[in-house]
Amino acid sequence: MNLAVAGVFTWGIAAGLALADGLDATTQVSQAVEQYRTLAPRFGQPTVVATGATTTAGTLATQLRSVLNQRAPGTFQTAPAPLTTSSPQTAPTATNLRQRDALARLSETTDSSLQIQLRPENQTIRQIRATDLLNPTLRSRARPAGGGAPAKESLARTFLNQHRAAFQLEDPDTELITVAVEDDLLGHTHVRFQQQHQGREVALARLTAHFHPDGRLELLDGAYIPTPQDLPIAPTVADADALLVARASIPGGFRGTAGAARTVIHAPLDGSARLAWEFEIAVGLAQAWQFTVDAVDGRILSRRSRVYDVAATGSGVDLSGTSRALNLWRVGATYTLADTSKQMFNAASDPLSNPKGVITVLDARGTGINSLDDNTVFAITSSNPNQWSVPGGISAAFNFAQTYDYYLERHGRNSINGSGGNVTAVVGVGGYDNASWHGNLGMMFFGNVRKYPGSLDVVAHELTHGVTENSANLVYEMQSGALNEAFSDIFGECVEARTRTKNDWKMGTDLGEVFRDLKNPHSITIGGLNRPYPARFSELIKLANTPDADNGGVHLNSSIINHTFYQLAEGLTGAIGIPDAEKIFYRCLTRHLQARSQFLDCRLGCLAAAEALFGPGSNQVAKTAEAFDLTEIFAGPTAPKPVPLPAVNAPDSLMFVYFDPSERIFNLGRREAALNDDATLGNFRFSFDVRPTRPSLTGDGELVIYVDSLKTVCLATTAPPAKSG
Repeated sequence: MNLAVAGVFTWGIAAGLALADGLDATTQVSQAVEQYRTLAPRFGQPTVVATGATTTAGTLATQLRSVLNQRAPGTFQTAPAPLTTSSPQTAPTATNLRQRDALARLSETTDSSLQIQLRPENQTIRQIRATDLLNPTLRSRARPAGGGAPAKESLARTFLNQHRAAFQLEDPDTELITVAVEDDLLGHTHVRFQQQHQGREVALARLTAHFHPDGRLELLDGAYIPTPQDLPIAPTVADADALLVARASIPGGFRGTAGAARTVIHAPLDGSARLAWEFEIAVGLAQAWQFTVDAVDGRILSRRSRVYDVAATGSGVDLSGTSRALNLWRVGATYTLADTSKQMFNAASDPLSNPKGVITVLDARGTGINSLDDNTVFAITSSNPNQWSVPGGISAAFNFAQTYDYYLERHGRNSINGSGGNVTAVVGVGGYDNASWHGNLGMMFFGNVRKYPGSLDVVAHELTHGVTENSANLVYEMQSGALNEAFSDIFGECVEARTRTKNDWKMGTDLGEVFRDLKNPHSITIGGLNRPYPARFSELIKLANTPDADNGGVHLNSSIINHTFYQLAEGLTGAIGIPDAEKIFYRCLTRHLQARSQFLDCRLGCLAAAEALFGPGSNQVAKTAEAFDLTEIFAGPTAPKPVPLPAVNAPDSLMFVYFDPSERIFNLGRREAALNDDATLGNFRFSFDVRPTRPSLTGDGELVIYVDSLKTVCLATTAPPAKSG
């Protein structure tokens, strides 16, 4: 057969299965078709695989396997399911035929350094890297009409468009919106894209292209979904009804304050995309939730907490009894705990009425967390710059300043948001036994039950939640939430090490109760579970993704990544020390991780960061890999390069859908000179009355899969004689 010859775009199976409701079916069908190539006798006529508009993905795959096994009993075996246990992780192989062909073409045009990691959940590209992913031909396409060097964004888009099938994106130009083009301190450029579909944001789905200072496109990483298929374009559930459902699901929901609703595409990596309403509900300050509600059937798809728990000078005594130097703001004879000494301060602003770039500490004066408002939070003032009546405010002011200085000194980061944003804390919250970062407010709250403002690592931990929210924005659930907590613990210890010269690797020591131990996670038993914190991936604690179950174990499983950092910094033989380790993890967080990243993404991101910082083959790269190996976060094999099909020296051949105006239907046509399809006589009808969706061909051109007008998936060889249409 001559259908897969040079110059013909050979479609994979996914496009022809638009009615299937999940990737698993596409994967299984692809495997079945691959197996079918070896079977004999060949199909002589189209074979009905599954019929009816209500056919499910599972039915589709099951019936196709049944058909194939009837032809050759026992020859088709279902491939093992993607990894879902806590055993060492491995990278899957591309099973979508269209994607496999695209990866083959990519490997033909890229040097031998090409490495690809696919996500087991949806077969999208987790990471792709090479010495340079752009060949001269692609670079020339991105060159501006007037000459000169093309912009990095244009180069990235050219690559994505050329290899759209490999990324499982139908139209990257419209599906990927550029949200940032950032140059870092090493001279690398990072182009960040947000996925959208039909003009709506695909929530938490992003992809980033990374350029070397010399202009090479070295790496792309992302956490996104394949282009959604057959999604409704308009909600059938009103936003007001979605809000009622959400309010009814939480205590006090009907007295809470709701934010504006917007429509998004809800896109879990391991599930189907859904049109959804997204909004926030805050019930006092103790509860703030981001809801995602199905816009078609009104189900709650997701509920995520927005509360992350755990130019004058003077001095004051803090909660530990230590006298601390303070930076204050003076108006007349009144001094206020408002630090304007940092680089971020905008001198044109008023630090009290309109602060810009100010570290401000306020006092709740014992008011409960759910009763706080603008009238119950007060500035901390004194007529004597060296005498203060609120020691918790002194502790918070000092520890906030130390955390700000750490991020600026060690990572060049100017405040939590990276651009000089305010840092605000409220101390003395009555009866509140916690310290928490509230992402919806951009503020931190300290309860008065324990000396939370005096614990430097706790303060740095909570402020790092703000850094994370303004960079990777890791979703606070499951593995991404555990990463969120882990980075807060890690940088809490790093700030402690900078300020005190030496850290103890224990979170909460200053509170009198250690709640996580980075050096020895097993030393602490988890109350209620009667088991220690995990230290390696095989010990991952599997919990439901509900608030009562720690959102899937975000605090509990964070110890795996915490321990990885400890091993890299100090635990391994030949460990590289905190100064190098913190650079690697910070670069991973701010440059390589996406909202739904998982532990394996952290490994890949840290390795990429170590290479950028210290060079490929460096000791830091080797030790980073060793640390992740020790905690069983293995990279696994990269996706093997597909074997390209040999070129066929023959005229181009086509399978196509065309409209017949005489009968007002769509037909499937074929043009192949070897089978006497004379193109001069017009279109040749291969199959009658089909849906106007693109057919799918196997890479060798032997099989075609298409959908007829009855929503029937049909499989046939391309060999039967053509009929004149």
